[in-house]
Amino acid sequence: MFVSRTVVNQLHQTRASTNALSQIKHLTTVVSHRHEKRQSNNELLVQQQQHRVNFVTATTLHSEDDGHEIINRPKSEVFSPKKPACDVQSFVNPPTGVTESNKPAATEIIAAEKSCEAIIEKPPEYDQLLDLNPKSDASHELGLTLETWDFDVSTFGRIKINSPFSVKIMPTNPQDCPEMNKAHISLLANKSWADITLVELSRPALISRCKHLYTASVEVKDGNINFDAQLLENPDKDFTCKLSCIFYLPMKYSVDIEVTGNSNVDLTGLESTNIKINMERGNCKLKNIKSSNLSVSNKQGDVICPTVLYSNIDITAPDGDVKIGKIQASKASINVGVGLLSVKTIYAEQSEFSLLNGNLHVGNCHGNTKFNLGSGTAKIDSSDGDLIGNCKTGDIDVHINRLNNVSLITEQGNINLSVENGLQTALDLEGREITISPELETSEEPSRDGELMVLRGVVKSAGGILKAIAKDGNVHLDNKDWFKTLGIS
Repeated sequence: MFVSRTVVNQLHQTRASTNALSQIKHLTTVVSHRHEKRQSNNELLVQQQQHRVNFVTATTLHSEDDGHEIINRPKSEVFSPKKPACDVQSFVNPPTGVTESNKPAATEIIAAEKSCEAIIEKPPEYDQLLDLNPKSDASHELGLTLETWDFDVSTFGRIKINSPFSVKIMPTNPQDCPEMNKAHISLLANKSWADITLVELSRPALISRCKHLYTASVEVKDGNINFDAQLLENPDKDFTCKLSCIFYLPMKYSVDIEVTGNSNVDLTGLESTNIKINMERGNCKLKNIKSSNLSVSNKQGDVICPTVLYSNIDITAPDGDVKIGKIQASKASINVGVGLLSVKTIYAEQSEFSLLNGNLHVGNCHGNTKFNLGSGTAKIDSSDGDLIGNCKTGDIDVHINRLNNVSLITEQGNINLSVENGLQTALDLEGREITISPELETSEEPSRDGELMVLRGVVKSAGGILKAIAKDGNVHLDNKDWFKTLGIS
């Protein structure tokens, strides 16, 4: 069959036209989808802008200096010092293309888009208008400032604080004050409470209300500071929990604090000669403290230090927990009534733990240690030094890394001991039952003496003395290295 070249060319042109038409339809669909998506995003952007505009213009604002009310400002003044280059409607419905005739308009649209995005992300004056700037005179990152005091002091000194409110002390920023000769005090309404109360009251009304309920005075003399705050009346029993005192002091300042009620104490980064804290029912938090002497008495609250205490310490908590990360001291004394006493690591020449009812847990114990436990359990993961422990009711679990003299006695409970490989010691064990790991070679075997089993002998040689007496319990002696005590094989 013969087909002319003209017919063939027509067929090729028809096929090319069909492919081109298909591509044009596909591109049209893509462009349409992109335009719809951009228009949807623009509408959402405008809605967000309008929502924030309504929020700010509906909020009553006050000046930071004198507390006078600021009148509601136009939206353009609140969010941008300059009027946008084009209106919002032109931004929502942008031109479909850019030509020489509409190029200026397209440029304005792009500028408006950037301006609106910046507004939605963070309005230029939003922080200042809502008093969220922590450096402003009338606001603080922790709450609403009621009163402030600033004064020059010496690098070394002492501060005495008597307050019904919570106290937080931090060192003066060395970048702002390298000479460490300035002090700052702020009395604040706690942020969460202030934010809620400001919905009903204006800022001046809230400040006035608070100031009618307390008095606060500061006296500076010979480099020493005396801060005294008292309640005048207390219609709200939890009012003291809603105010707090923030102190920025030279880090070498000695501290004497006495707070009442449910008020808390928070100390961070001090290197003081003496630190003394007396509390009633709040919690005491210490962080990175260096001191010659640290004394804390908390009647009904916890004492917590997640980091290190470089200080001789004397801590008393009759009804609360004591949790400390690390202690490095010459002497350490911790007394707990009912609660938990936990120390991860302690390096001390002399340390003493007393617990009336609760659990004692010491991770690594270095130095000479004594503990007295009324009712509960005592566990020491690693003991390196002399150890003397007494327990009326409860079990004792100790791993002995090195010893000279170890004496453990429980009246009702079991004693579980583990020693390092190669440890040499004399043994003095008593209990209803005595079990010894076969890996330990003792010079004598346990024998019966009335109701108790007794073992008096040596392991290898008498390098020290290990005494364990369970008057109404069992004694177990095992051979474990330190890794096994941590569950590491």
